[in-house]
Amino acid sequence: RRAAEAESPTSGQQQSCPIEAVIARTLSEVTRLGLSASTIGQYLRAWHLFMGFSVPRYGRDYCHAAVDEYLKDVERRFRSGELNEWRRKQYRRAAMVLKEVARDGGFTWKAFQFVRAALSPDAEQVRAEFVREMGLRNLSEARLSFFGYVARSFFLCSGISTREQLATIDEGTVLKVSDHFKACCCGSSLGTVMPVLQLWYEWLFRAGYAARDLSHLILTARHLKNHVIPYFSEEDEIKLRKALPELDCRNRAIILLAIDLGLRNSDIMNLRLGNI
Repeated sequence: RRAAEAESPTSGQQQSCPIEAVIARTLSEVTRLGLSASTIGQYLRAWHLFMGFSVPRYGRDYCHAAVDEYLKDVERRFRSGELNEWRRKQYRRAAMVLKEVARDGGFTWKAFQFVRAALSPDAEQVRAEFVREMGLRNLSEARLSFFGYVARSFFLCSGISTREQLATIDEGTVLKVSDHFKACCCGSSLGTVMPVLQLWYEWLFRAGYAARDLSHLILTARHLKNHVIPYFSEEDEIKLRKALPELDCRNRAIILLAIDLGLRNSDIMNLRLGNI
């Protein structure tokens, strides 16, 4: 009976109901949306973590105050570096879905709106221009929103706020932004973000905002997770050249081909005498 009461909206008064019953009801709501098994598993894990937070503080009955307190704790752990951005979003959304089901008896899929950091006027105009041009590719609204998110994250992470600063972006900027996404995204999310980031750098150059096309520095998600660096700095190259005399002829030749000619490992492996 108590579980059934949680399924119906309560006109301003919250009914007493065990957290397990609310989770079970929320699970049925999420399952009917046709989400993948891995996504449902992520929701379940997040709800169990919420239950572990709520029960010692508020008892076994669900209450909205526990969700509000849990959301504050998630933000605190995110700011302290204990949670990355991907986990923060996952736990936050799972808690909001749980709260909606407990309040209304059901859940309608939507994007929850949270307070976003404001961009400077210049940055917002450039971001909007990028999204408009990508819209000419007949992309869905959700996809365009994601493009806007990547562009917004670029400005917030790099600290760039004016068009003049965009003209000065360099390899260090690319590495800083890539490291930001690597820290806050899982592997599959990185696989979605990095191609968009590559399009972003390519567009910045084509639109005349960036002095150089830096899109070639974007690595795949697999390379990022394996900690492969996208380029050598001048200091790194100097150190590498100083170490060359200690290597045998074969390895010296491989390194010089890579440094001086920009050949990749696969290019070097496929060299034949006829190429020389």
